[in-house]
Amino acid sequence: MSGLQDIKISTRLIGLGVLVVVFMVGLAALGMHTATTIYDTQKTVISITEIVSDVQDIVHDWKNILVRGGDPVEFEKYQADINTHIQIADKRFDEISVNYKRHGGDLGQFYQAESSFQSMINKYQESVRFYEKSNNMRNVLKVDAMVKGADKATLDSLKKIANDFNTKTDVDMSAEIMQMIVISAIGIVSTCLLLFLVIRHITSGLKTLSRVADKVAEGDLRTKIIDLGKNELGFLAKGFSRMAENLTKSMRQNQATSNEMFSTIEQLTQATHKQAASSSQQAASVNQTTSAVAQIKATFAQTLEKVQQLGEKAEHVHSEGQRGTESLDQLVGGMKDIQQKVEQIAQSILGLSEQTQQIGEITRSVNALAQQSKLLSLNASIEAAKAGEAGKGFAVVATEVKDLAEKSQQATQQVQKLLGDIQQATEKAVMNTKEGSKVVETGLGLAQQTSEIFNSLNQVIAGTTTASQQIVAAVRQEANGIDQIASAMTEINSAIQEFASTTEKTKQVTHGLETNAKKMMEMIKIYKLDDQHGH
Repeated sequence: MSGLQDIKISTRLIGLGVLVVVFMVGLAALGMHTATTIYDTQKTVISITEIVSDVQDIVHDWKNILVRGGDPVEFEKYQADINTHIQIADKRFDEISVNYKRHGGDLGQFYQAESSFQSMINKYQESVRFYEKSNNMRNVLKVDAMVKGADKATLDSLKKIANDFNTKTDVDMSAEIMQMIVISAIGIVSTCLLLFLVIRHITSGLKTLSRVADKVAEGDLRTKIIDLGKNELGFLAKGFSRMAENLTKSMRQNQATSNEMFSTIEQLTQATHKQAASSSQQAASVNQTTSAVAQIKATFAQTLEKVQQLGEKAEHVHSEGQRGTESLDQLVGGMKDIQQKVEQIAQSILGLSEQTQQIGEITRSVNALAQQSKLLSLNASIEAAKAGEAGKGFAVVATEVKDLAEKSQQATQQVQKLLGDIQQATEKAVMNTKEGSKVVETGLGLAQQTSEIFNSLNQVIAGTTTASQQIVAAVRQEANGIDQIASAMTEINSAIQEFASTTEKTKQVTHGLETNAKKMMEMIKIYKLDDQHGH
């Protein structure tokens, strides 16, 4: 039985197919033999029938000769027809002789019929010669008497051998058909029996594999598969065993991975909630700061309009304050450095603290410039008083500049208060912005140096003209700084809003991951592994 199991299923099926083919070929050969026999029998019977027809045609032509033989043309015509029928009949007798010998017919009867036909022909030929010599009615009757009865004997002999041959071939055909039926039955039964044995072996192995597959489908990976031999089913069973082992390993790895992933997702969810709360607080602070900067910008716009009026009156002394202008250009360069840092801070929430520090430094610079503007306006008032009537216009402008400088100080104090609120909200991010603070301090030092140069110019340049030019330049610089601050705060506000939106989406994604991780863990619990003992 073990040797039978080791035979491949394909080999068994091929062997079974070969047996079926051999049986079908044998059955076909037997059928061809039977068909050939039937064909020869029918051909022989047809040939005998045709000979009978030829004999009848000969008799008919002979009657026509007797009736119309007086006409030589008619005589020759009928005589030619008789000769033609005689030749055809001779050929058919030869064919019948071959089939008689092949199929075991009664040759005695065949030869007797052939002899009777030849006797009839001889009599007809003799009567034709006699008719040709004496052509009168009395001779006609005598010739008719000579051949009368010969045709009947020939026809009776032919019909008898046809009936006997049919009877014999019917018996032989019945025997051959019965033999073919018996052989077919034996072949069909044998084939069905062999096919049943092969199919039973295949279905037995498939049922075993099906039961194991059902258990695996239910999640039980502990089932072992028996050895099904060295055939296709055996190879399939071994492959199924390896698949179950690999699936068990994969399920164990998936369990460990799912646990780790679920823990990581929980941590990520907590971090995302904290980040969302922090971003909301920072967004509120940035909105307040942006509003305050907008107010400062409007105030400085009014200040710039006033000091431009003063600058227009002092253009003729521009050459006296060239050094002050160059120093203020340096201040512009320092402020541009601060502006570049502000743009970098806009790309990250961690840079928000650096922006607030820069804004604080700028407001302090603005406050210092406002104080200087007050001093300059005071000096301008003194100079205007000295000038008498000619300096009254300068005195009015100096007074307005002083008022605007005081408003600037009040606005910068409000900004500093709001910046204090922002710093409280982002004090955790301040530690990461030290490098930016150094850049701001550098700019502040440069601004202080410019302020010192500007003070030294105030001592050198005596006159209202120089003071007014410095005030125009300072206010313009302040306006530029405020524009930069407003632009930076707008970018920071956009970044905060985008960050808040991204944080909200991250919360949704982490929630989805957490849900999927739980589903995956529930699916893995379905499978029963060897180390779980059914639990």
